[in-house]
Amino acid sequence: MYSAGHVKWALALICIALMLSGSVRAAELIEGKDVARKSLCLGCHAEKQKVVGPAFAEIARRYDNTPQSYTYLINRIKNGGVGAWGAVPMPANKNNITEDEIRKVIDWIFTMKTGER
Repeated sequence: MYSAGHVKWALALICIALMLSGSVRAAELIEGKDVARKSLCLGCHAEKQKVVGPAFAEIARRYDNTPQSYTYLINRIKNGGVGAWGAVPMPANKNNITEDEIRKVIDWIFTMKTGER
């Protein structure tokens, strides 16, 4: 049987692990926003209001957080396109942002849907 002291230490370690995992997730989301800023996404998009392109919050509401949506959004960001949000074309970005960076930006965008931020 475990003593009360052992149980307290185990619970403390579990709490620390959960806090650290949350900190890692928060750091990843901050990195996604930084990538968006450095990749000039904020020249055409803002978090809550339409600029040239749709607001990130609108993108989060339109697409589910699924592998299919990630594939679609990665392709759209890399290759650009027109018609999904009106007549203004989205330029291709495959030369200035990696797929890993795009995933971080999409992770950050999806927090606007779930209220994780």
